[in-house]
Amino acid sequence: MTSPLTKNQWLGLGILTAIIAVFIGSIYLIDYVTVPKESEVAEVDAQAMKEIEVIQEKQRSREYYKVKTDTVELRLHKFDPNTADSVELLEVGFRPWMVRNMQKYKEKGGRWRTKESVKKIYGMTDELYEQIEPYIEIAEAKDTVSAQQKERIFREKKDTVLNLNTCDTAELKYIKGIGDGYARRIVRYRQELGGYVSAEQLREIEEIPKETLDSIIPHFIVESDSIRTINVNHASAGMLQRHPYLSFSQAKAIYELRRTKFRLKDIDDLRVLECFTETEIERIAPYLSFEE
Repeated sequence: MTSPLTKNQWLGLGILTAIIAVFIGSIYLIDYVTVPKESEVAEVDAQAMKEIEVIQEKQRSREYYKVKTDTVELRLHKFDPNTADSVELLEVGFRPWMVRNMQKYKEKGGRWRTKESVKKIYGMTDELYEQIEPYIEIAEAKDTVSAQQKERIFREKKDTVLNLNTCDTAELKYIKGIGDGYARRIVRYRQELGGYVSAEQLREIEEIPKETLDSIIPHFIVESDSIRTINVNHASAGMLQRHPYLSFSQAKAIYELRRTKFRLKDIDDLRVLECFTETEIERIAPYLSFEE
């Protein structure tokens, strides 16, 4: 019986069948190659989570910065740029980045000796200087210890005892083991705290080795009647958070509690906040006031 298809037609049919087979096979092959394995999916998910965490951290940083700077109200008052802390400088009108540069300058031993020298602060404008000029009061630099006293103290270093809340960097260096760097760190931390209530707080300064702290702490007494406190019933969350003993969440919790109760009476009011441990309450207590 004669085939209805010629030899050439059979050849064409075979080629067409082969092409269709190759096409169908390639579809399955592509699916196999492009479908990610479980490990690859997990890796992609992990990378996505990391990117999300970075975005969230940036958002938290923006919120932190906003609370830290925008809540400081302009309040012109007399100040000494050589001793004023960051809150005081923000209150009189300095921008946050200017304050950071000023603090770094002071940490390196820098000092403004006249009102006019304040004009040289990077970023100072004529408008800002005119605003703060009447309130600038620069104390004269003076060595609180005479040459005769220095000689005596150097001879009797083992017996030197200083009031940790009143001694300056020059006096601190009379104690064996304290140089320029440690002296500046001790004074700077005193300013950040608002004063020391115990010489043991020096152990919170990470830059000073334990062996040095063990040797210098016995040389200090602490009179805490000059502690600078934060009025809880008037301070913003940003002002509270600037204290080394308060985290952002704790400062915000205190601020929200005050808004709820209108006025906080004493440190016991903070014990209802879950973000505080009893140890943290006792540690911050000397630095908070509850006046109306």
